[in-house]
Amino acid sequence: MLLYPKDQRIPLVVPESIPVLYHSQPDLYKNVMFLISIDSWEQIYASGRILSVVGKVGEIEAELQAIILEHNLDVLPYREELLEELPGSDYILTDDDMKDREDWRHECVFTIDPATAIDLDDAISCKVLDNGNYEVGVHISDVTHYLKFSSPLDMEVSKRATSIYLPHTTYHMLPEKLCQICSLSAGKDRLAFSVIWEMTSDAEIVKHHFAKTIIRSCCQLSYDMAQAMIENPEKTQFQNSLNIKGNYTVSSLSNVVNNLFKLSNQLRNKRFDNGALRLDQPKLQICTDTTLSQEQGIPIPVNYHLEERKDSNSLVEEFMLLANVTVATKLYTAIPEMALLRIHKDPSKYSLNTVCDTLRKYGIHLNGETAKSLQASIRHYDPEYNAISVNNSMKYIMTVIINLCSKTMMRAEYICSSTISSLQDLRHYALNVPLYTHFTSPIRRYSDCVVHRLLHAAIENKSLSEKWTTKLCSKIAANCNAKKYSAKLVQEQSTELFFAHMVGLADGFDASAIVLYVKEEGIEVILCDIGIKLRVDLKEIEHTATVKYLMEYVPTIIVSWKEQSSTAQVINLFSLVHVRVEKIKEELRLKATLLPPL
Repeated sequence: MLLYPKDQRIPLVVPESIPVLYHSQPDLYKNVMFLISIDSWEQIYASGRILSVVGKVGEIEAELQAIILEHNLDVLPYREELLEELPGSDYILTDDDMKDREDWRHECVFTIDPATAIDLDDAISCKVLDNGNYEVGVHISDVTHYLKFSSPLDMEVSKRATSIYLPHTTYHMLPEKLCQICSLSAGKDRLAFSVIWEMTSDAEIVKHHFAKTIIRSCCQLSYDMAQAMIENPEKTQFQNSLNIKGNYTVSSLSNVVNNLFKLSNQLRNKRFDNGALRLDQPKLQICTDTTLSQEQGIPIPVNYHLEERKDSNSLVEEFMLLANVTVATKLYTAIPEMALLRIHKDPSKYSLNTVCDTLRKYGIHLNGETAKSLQASIRHYDPEYNAISVNNSMKYIMTVIINLCSKTMMRAEYICSSTISSLQDLRHYALNVPLYTHFTSPIRRYSDCVVHRLLHAAIENKSLSEKWTTKLCSKIAANCNAKKYSAKLVQEQSTELFFAHMVGLADGFDASAIVLYVKEEGIEVILCDIGIKLRVDLKEIEHTATVKYLMEYVPTIIVSWKEQSSTAQVINLFSLVHVRVEKIKEELRLKATLLPPL
């Protein structure tokens, strides 16, 4: 019996013991996935123990489970004994909870999140001061008030380190009970950790302070609702659907949202003027229907769309970025030896120069000297900023440019500040700021919980716990890095899994695609209106066309279709091609086959 690992870099595995029924009923194990612990690895074969049966290849539940196991993520419910000291969901704040906190319950504070959001860990406020300036507050759920440092529950949360988002469900980092207590639900008194700025009308910061606060969100706005307020400030179309708590109206909320939007625009413009870089790639989202569950209980995917970024998204993003930068600066000033920061190293100059050289051959001139120069030169070709180029093909060309540039970028990472010797090396390349951290999402990121504890110690001038050492800080940073990246891969792979299932139900479809790479054995394409990358094996068309690979000025494929003998199809980077997309039989993977040009 030999087992084929899903990861093709690992050799065939010889199991140390074989399932009891394998010899008498081998068909029971046909196309079955196992979880294996590899004990040794010698050249052609590895040896390992079968830990469990995962399920059949091609079944959604088993494939999802395999992805989660492959990336070593824990999604099991928390043990009951870890939850015993947590308050119940109907918990009412006590005098001890509210001690030494600023009371913001009578201020206009609200959340802006996706319409389906359950965990609300950030709220925002804005009021005009007597001097004409604005007081803007970012109020973040005070998770660490309940999650005590180094407690058994804290140790377990630190191992998980992040929430995991799949198309049909979320595996929360925190126990559900703690999520409910901490979520900044409308009309509920909640504990928060706030950053409050006074800023002028052109978003110049006059002063700021940090405070532990009590808030009572007056409304749970969706991004769509906030966007409607930005687009039509005078309209009150949500008068009946908005559940506003307290003495506020749709009109007064709209006024606050628009003040925040104007300030966020100023902040955003300054960020990019100062040299920030943004490389947004299309992000596929799957819609599932829980009423159409399969036998395994997994909701059936019914639709898909590309994530759309709106002004309301940018509004929230700008103030969260500002909060993170403000907190990072305070941490490094107060505790430069043991601050948890988030850095982003410069890209490999060689890799970025190679991409720039390649693109130059196609008449696209990028300047990769700095993040600012790269952003400016990319924008030159972006239809959103360049009215001359408003057409679909330019939009798809931009997708390729951003994809190629993104591949040269380093992953941002958490570090303990004392492990980096130079202040210059603490920079965040893409944001182009000297110091950065994560503070704004403690319900879904453990790094933010750590930062909350460090910030509280810094503003109270308290000494850190003796348990908080450079070694522990570095260990937590490394685990947060690993789990965050794994969760990202699981989210992307599960989305593609659901999409493959939909393609299987539809028996495939034809699509336009743009070429991302050209190699002798085939091409890689991005599906134009979906954003998914697929490899196209040119051996698939050997009966209907002849294929020639040329490596001259640029890598080029010449396809001579037998039924279209008069013309040859020339394919290189940026070529728009026509492909057939199908689900591979008995697998939840896609394949693309090149079709003759339309």
